[in-house]
Amino acid sequence: HDSSQMASEISVKRIGVGNPPGKQSIDQRLNAVVACSVSTDGDEAIVVTGDSSGRCVLYRFNCDSETARPQATVLYRDERPILSLELSGWQNEFILVVGTTAGDIILLNLPNPLSFAEKPLFRYKAHSMGTNAIAIRTRESRDGNSLLLRIVSCGDDQAVSCWEALVKRNTGAVEATVEILR
Repeated sequence: HDSSQMASEISVKRIGVGNPPGKQSIDQRLNAVVACSVSTDGDEAIVVTGDSSGRCVLYRFNCDSETARPQATVLYRDERPILSLELSGWQNEFILVVGTTAGDIILLNLPNPLSFAEKPLFRYKAHSMGTNAIAIRTRESRDGNSLLLRIVSCGDDQAVSCWEALVKRNTGAVEATVEILR
């Protein structure tokens, strides 16, 4: 790149550091991370990590503070390690999409304030092996009572899996259509 066309100033600020709850073994690994703003001014954000023990852990950051040590909250536990995450805000709630080493994709509804998600909204076998990456796009219905999620994932099986899930607000029901591209 021509240096004359590059930004003349970049400002970087440390916001904080969070540690998972409890003592962690040396074999414990954070495999995935996703972040989302939770305030209209962008000053408050949540960060969710996925780890090798199957936990999704939430950290809440105030971006105005340079000394933040956010409390870690376990949102979800799975039997398999978490490899990938994606997060979408929906009015006062969040939809967390989780990919595991088993090739599963899991949809979790996280109310605000965020709390432990005991039961997934939906679980789908997207890959025969690990789900390495997830990308989502969302579109809310005109009446605001449902959210269409378009989810694309890739896995260790070398497949790209594309699917749609329609999440209905009041019932928590999920209707899904699946198409696997190879």
